[in-house]
Amino acid sequence: IKSDVYFEEQRLFIQRTMQTVWDVLYDAVYTDHSDLAAHPYYTMDGDGNRVAAPGFTTAYEAIASVVDVDSLVDMFILQEICQDTDLGWSSFYFSIDMSPDGNHLLTYTAPWDFDNGFGQMQDNTTLFVLNADNPWLAMFWGEDWFWQRVNARFDEAAAAGVFTGVLEMLDTVTRVNAEAYERNRERGAQRGGAAGGGAGGRR
Repeated sequence: IKSDVYFEEQRLFIQRTMQTVWDVLYDAVYTDHSDLAAHPYYTMDGDGNRVAAPGFTTAYEAIASVVDVDSLVDMFILQEICQDTDLGWSSFYFSIDMSPDGNHLLTYTAPWDFDNGFGQMQDNTTLFVLNADNPWLAMFWGEDWFWQRVNARFDEAAAAGVFTGVLEMLDTVTRVNAEAYERNRERGAQRGGAAGGGAGGRR
């Protein structure tokens, strides 16, 4: 928990909220809801409690009621490109605004710590996230709506020039900061390890 927590009640509220989101997602993806009368979908109320949502008829409705789906899709695409090897256990953050004006949706946010990314640590010939041991991303693997959103978002980003723009930016930054990178590598060698890195926040 990275926000300021002053009271035990706050910690318990955050804990309950995160557990509820997880329970709603897990139930939506893995429970048989063919009989909605017996097995309804769930959502979260304003106090962070899991409650039945008898009006929902699809897993997507339940998931979208507790997660910012656009942020989920963006994070998945980003991790497939960057391949952060810390993805499964650290350097992975969420935010959620449970204030009266907040959207009360778990948001995938603050990507960082790619010093072991971009294929530096392993050669992946299959989709990265599936093998990265992060259930907050991998659980959606079998959902058709998820792949439809991922494909649409990827095509949108490609058409907007996002990927070519990033490559051009990397080329520019590499040239401009060549001397700084060399100093960084030298300091890393002097310390006896790779430059950069550090302890990541637990998810």
